Amino acid sequence: MENKKNILITSGPTQVNIDAVRYIANTSTGELGTKIAKEFLKHKNKITFIYGKNSIYPKTKSKNLCLIKIITINDLIKVIKQELNKTKYDIIIHLMAVLDYVPEEISKEKISSNEKEIILKLVQTPKVIKMIRKLAPNSFLIGFKLEVNKKESELIKKALDFFKKNKLNMIVM
Repeated sequence: MENKKNILITSGPTQVNIDAVRYIANTSTGELGTKIAKEFLKHKNKITFIYGKNSIYPKTKSKNLCLIKIITINDLIKVIKQELNKTKYDIIIHLMAVLDYVPEEISKEKISSNEKEIILKLVQTPKVIKMIRKLAPNSFLIGFKLEVNKKESELIKKALDFFKKNKLNMIVM
C-alpha cells in the first residue's frame, strides 16, 4: 500500500496596502504550486493549499484538498502558525512570493492624487521560511528562490546560501 502524505503548499502572491485603495503586490501567478498540488492529489495525498489573492489554485473537487486564501503577509503568518501548530505535515512546499518589504505606515484614507510626490518608507518583512522551519523541524521542506539576470555561478551560490541558511531539504530556483 502506498504511503499517503500530508502536504502543505503555499503559492501565489502576497500584497500589502499603501492606503485605503492602493496596494503593493508581486506578480506570482500560483501556476507552479497549482500544478504540483494537482499531481499530489492524483496520488490521493492530503493537500492544504494556501494561496494569494488573484492566484491560480486547484479547482479540483476533492476531500483531500483544503484551500486557504490569504492576502497579506500577516494573513500568511497567522495561517501557517495555525496549521503547523495543529497538524503534522510530511512535506511543506513554500512557493509563495512573500513580499520582502512593506510600507512602514499604511494610510487609513486614500492618499490624494493631487500630491506631486509620495515617499514610502519600506521596512523588511519576517522571513516566513525560517518560521516554517522552526515550527516544523521534522517536515521535508522545499523552498523557492527567484533571481533574475544572474550568471549561472551566481545562481548556484545564491541557491546554496538560501538552502543552508533556511535548513531546507530541497530548493527550487
